[in-house]
Amino acid sequence: MLKQFETILFDADRTLFDTGAMETKALRQLMEELHLPFDPEMPRVYYEINEDLWRRIETGELTRPFVRVERFRKMKELYRLPGTPEELNRRYLELFQVCNLLLPGAEEVCRILSKTKRLAIITNGSASVQKTRFAISAVTAYCSGVYVSEDVGIPKPQKGFFDAVMRDMNITDPKKILIVGDSLTSDIKGGNNAGIPTCWYNPNGEENNTDVVCDFEITDLRQLLTMD
Repeated sequence: MLKQFETILFDADRTLFDTGAMETKALRQLMEELHLPFDPEMPRVYYEINEDLWRRIETGELTRPFVRVERFRKMKELYRLPGTPEELNRRYLELFQVCNLLLPGAEEVCRILSKTKRLAIITNGSASVQKTRFAISAVTAYCSGVYVSEDVGIPKPQKGFFDAVMRDMNITDPKKILIVGDSLTSDIKGGNNAGIPTCWYNPNGEENNTDVVCDFEITDLRQLLTMD
């Protein structure tokens, strides 16, 4: 099945990168710097706040600058953190962007697939954070390009984002591309919007209760290597 695709577009967070572990590490370090105890529930709380806000970026309801501050305004209130939301967010991002934790199989899969496919990374994350992280990541060497929606000027899942990627990569047939990502609302819906086949990376076996359609579904990235 994979032989029909010439190009594979990988999402970054929670698809190639172990973002949950990276968030936990950065939050733990932040609490240490603030001389405050680390609550084991903090990463879950942060994830839920951040995820909700980012969903609203995808729909055009909120902007990135607002979300970056708003998530730490909420965290500051919940955990009574010192400093301003702006200061907390800035330091958190400094800690987060130097984390380079990949999910199991990510480097192996990219290395093997790059021998026969063109690979690229597509992400909605912060441009400065993503570029710092990709600069020190092993998977970047296997990719022809890295496309950050903040640079493109259009977020996933909008069709315009994928149109811009296709133009830059000189791709004319969207059916020759496969999008691999963990987010139904961003990666898979984006593929639906752009007419690009998709593969939902679903390691926790969640149910798809949306109207978003995925062509393939995997629970481990290494399954991509046996799709032929």
